[in-house]
Amino acid sequence: MKSSARPRPYNLAVRATVLTWVCASAATAVACAAVVMYDAVRHHRVASGELTVVALAVFSLRFASSRWDKITDADVLHRLRLADSPCGAGDLARHLVRRRGPVHLSLRRLSRAGLVVPVDSVDGTVRYTCV
Repeated sequence: MKSSARPRPYNLAVRATVLTWVCASAATAVACAAVVMYDAVRHHRVASGELTVVALAVFSLRFASSRWDKITDADVLHRLRLADSPCGAGDLARHLVRRRGPVHLSLRRLSRAGLVVPVDSVDGTVRYTCV
């Protein structure tokens, strides 16, 4: 990996903002679900307004998670483009300071999109490079 592959400051600010938004969306979804369950137990009915709130909470969580996935995909692709040699999910996760699982899923999505190509397999670990 090249030493100049540090993330730019605005990328860190964008990531921090998106992570804060994802956490707030998750907290809102959990709070909405708790309110709906409390009201349903208390009144023994399900109102259309409550279902709307739950649907909005689920939509918000799904939208937030898809945004976070796209940021992870962009970071993985950027890091692979800066790499001198093929990299596996573990190496990329270490350099991006993330867990291996989401990086592996990003590599699979990028591979399906045709942006990265599996080059070889070393000790059962698939290594990827950019097209």
